[in-house]
Amino acid sequence: MAPKLLPPKQLQNLRFFITRSLHTSSSSSPSPSSSSISTAAAVSPLNLAEKPEPAFQKPLTAIKDHAKPSSILDFHDHQKLFSNLPSTKLLHASLNIYLASISPMVDFGMWVMNSRLMETDNILRAAMIKIVRHTFFEHFCAGEDVVEAGRCIKKVNESGLRGMLVFAVEYTGDNDACDQNLKGFLDTVQSAMSLPPSSVRFQFSLILALFNPSTSVSKLCPVRLHLLMVYAIDQIEHTSYKSTSFLRFYGPGILGLALVYPTKFLLSFFDVVRKKTTQMLSANFIIFVYLHQVSSVVVKITAICPSSLLERVSDLLRWQQRYPSFNLPWKQNSFPLFSDSSPLYHTLKKPEPLTPQEEQDLQLGQERLWKLCEKSVQANIPLTVDAEKTAIQPAIDYLTYSAAIKYNKDDNPIVYGTIQAYLKDAKERLLLATKAADKMRVPMGFKVVRGAYMSSESKLASALGYDSPIHNSIQETHACYNDCASFMLEKIANSSDAVILATHNVESGRLAATKALDLGIGKGTPKLEFAQLYGMSDALSFGLSKAGFLVSKYMPYGPVEKVIPYLLRRAEENRGLLSTSSIDKELMRKELKRRLKAAIF
Repeated sequence: MAPKLLPPKQLQNLRFFITRSLHTSSSSSPSPSSSSISTAAAVSPLNLAEKPEPAFQKPLTAIKDHAKPSSILDFHDHQKLFSNLPSTKLLHASLNIYLASISPMVDFGMWVMNSRLMETDNILRAAMIKIVRHTFFEHFCAGEDVVEAGRCIKKVNESGLRGMLVFAVEYTGDNDACDQNLKGFLDTVQSAMSLPPSSVRFQFSLILALFNPSTSVSKLCPVRLHLLMVYAIDQIEHTSYKSTSFLRFYGPGILGLALVYPTKFLLSFFDVVRKKTTQMLSANFIIFVYLHQVSSVVVKITAICPSSLLERVSDLLRWQQRYPSFNLPWKQNSFPLFSDSSPLYHTLKKPEPLTPQEEQDLQLGQERLWKLCEKSVQANIPLTVDAEKTAIQPAIDYLTYSAAIKYNKDDNPIVYGTIQAYLKDAKERLLLATKAADKMRVPMGFKVVRGAYMSSESKLASALGYDSPIHNSIQETHACYNDCASFMLEKIANSSDAVILATHNVESGRLAATKALDLGIGKGTPKLEFAQLYGMSDALSFGLSKAGFLVSKYMPYGPVEKVIPYLLRRAEENRGLLSTSSIDKELMRKELKRRLKAAIF
């Protein structure tokens, strides 16, 4: 007879009741320490008592009385960091990063690629495309098609990382092009499904001597622990994370169990038990988790819905924000799109309603997104919607949140939104969206980034006579990013939400890793992923991976001609980062020097 499935609300109460009993008994019944649990014991236990709504009052920058960030990420051992990279790849990466950090070279390249010569001079065009293909394209992109991208993903996976795969097209102007792009995104999900899973091994130490009446553990109401374990196993049936788990019970009444079940919820369950029984551990629990090599597929709404239509929809949404009585008959259920501080200067006069053709085109765009969501649900691979310029971001958020309400079910967030922390209203919008999702019982995932359109955003606001929507200083942007990261870490520690922390900032990575451990968020949990662009910040990526966290690379692919706009935008956005960040260049130089000495001597 199948075990009875407990509703999530009862589970929350049960978890608190169980862990409260464990805490009480462990304090009164100490057990011998074990060297195998020293790492686990160093992590402070989760407080499963009822907590207020996470807020921004405790930013990452205010972490105190915990392990120093430098103890979590180690950048001193460059040999260990780059141990999985062959020398040719390391040399190629080092040269490309050096070239990309030279501003005059970037300026000249952007001028040539944007000039009319590329349209009229076929010889120059062919030469430039060849140069781009063998330099920046090979360094920052995963290939020209899904086959090449799959091979690149496998290589990245061999180095201990995963991939966020993106078909790098954007800014389409008609429905035919949108349909073609949708096919490319669907092929991307299919390719991600076809890749063999990668295994990650976790070893915990814990005691589950539920059937041994002579142990102090039996006094901790083993029935409650058993019910919780049964719920965990039964609840996660619908996921596609596969694992083989072995529980060994020692002493009188030995019980051996071999379980082959998905692990998304199981990881969280045993993490709770591990932390609450660190004084009574006497057995090993080993999990082999099989995760997708692709952590998520990324889509740009501008690739599957015409940009001009997104501008029209955004204007109408902004006008409704100003005048709530303004009726939008096509609008479906969503989360809040604006805060009180959100910029509305893009829409200075009342926009005309959508024409019947525009409404039809909007429906087509939404249906394309739904098809992609359905494919992602089938693959159980998250779909991350990229953020874009503020002129069209309200429409993008509207489509994203509507899709999340429709497809994020059973504590399994499939659709992820993106928050750009360089915007002044980022924290407020994140808080409003998560509160609305909680109220509607929709599990939500967010990718937190700093932002990608700083120059164009500031120019547009200045031209219209308004203050920039971007923070006034880089320090304010860093603080906002760290606050948003802290808030989302608090959320995922106590809910089924998930977060991707996309950052090239070493300090933000250290602080987030410290905060995650402080909250008891287990290393390797799919609810937390760090991410960096493919070809950038490899030291941070490998450092976080070596520390035990899941790390992905944002990996665009597509024909060189189609990817050139992406490369130009990245060159413009990241010129400052590439020219001022020296950690990758310095560590690569040291490792290349070490390998050269080893080869000679």
